[in-house]
Amino acid sequence: MAKYRDALRRRLTGTMIFSSAGVRCGFVRAQGLAVGVFGYALAFGLLASDAGLSVLEAVLMSATVYSGSAQVATVGGLATGAGVLASVVTVLMLNARYLLYGASLRPWLGAATPGQAYASLYLLGDGIYFGGQREQWANYAFREAVVKHVAHAKHAAIVDLHTGIGPWMEHIYLCFHKEGSPARERARSWWGERAVNLAGVTHKALADYQGVLIDAFAAALPKAQVTSIVVEFGTLKREEVQRANMAGRWLRYHGAQNPALARKVHAEFCEAFYPSDPRWRKAALEQSKEILDRGIAGIGG
Repeated sequence: MAKYRDALRRRLTGTMIFSSAGVRCGFVRAQGLAVGVFGYALAFGLLASDAGLSVLEAVLMSATVYSGSAQVATVGGLATGAGVLASVVTVLMLNARYLLYGASLRPWLGAATPGQAYASLYLLGDGIYFGGQREQWANYAFREAVVKHVAHAKHAAIVDLHTGIGPWMEHIYLCFHKEGSPARERARSWWGERAVNLAGVTHKALADYQGVLIDAFAAALPKAQVTSIVVEFGTLKREEVQRANMAGRWLRYHGAQNPALARKVHAEFCEAFYPSDPRWRKAALEQSKEILDRGIAGIGG
């Protein structure tokens, strides 16, 4: 158990390593965002054309101005006759947030050379689903607890509970074990066909998630037979949940500027993921107990 704990600590506190393999891995994992970025690029191209920019000028702007919002604002200004100075000021104002991002990330990149660190910060982006900039206490505590209390196990299972996806007061299963794998068949046996057939899922396709809780659980137990399942309890309509995610982003960037509105938005955000309706809370507890009981019976069977 000690060697697993030591390996975990090395992963959590080790030196940042830059390599061509790491760049390739990051490139591949970022392709999930490519479709959205491509659509943004098309919109910018149309605006740049209307503003009279040549293809070369549009490409140079995309390479030197790392902010889609700043690019759109700038070409909009150029189209209405704004001068160069006004355009530069617009870009600086819209990109000022990156100074804060860079300042908070720089200590995390302290082991890197200046060239590596600033090249990484140049590629820094933001989005609605903010995963954080550094490890939080809960992240470390969870993995440390797994290593400390479960590393000796030959068989282990995790039920990862979430809210926000699925029908109101009901749950859906998401199984990320590979098709045909023994782990997927165990999930089917324990929780039924619904655990693997995406019944109730409204998404047309699931993203290739990386770095999720079930992955951390399995990585901490390399010698155990691990079975995992993700359970989502439905709350509001899909459009309302997506709007709540956007509201969460607004809170992170702008909430401090308007405390009264921030409190209202925060309350709506909480309602989207933990409804106050006592019927929903009762249903979630009852269904959770049944799901956990099935998992316990399966691992003990």
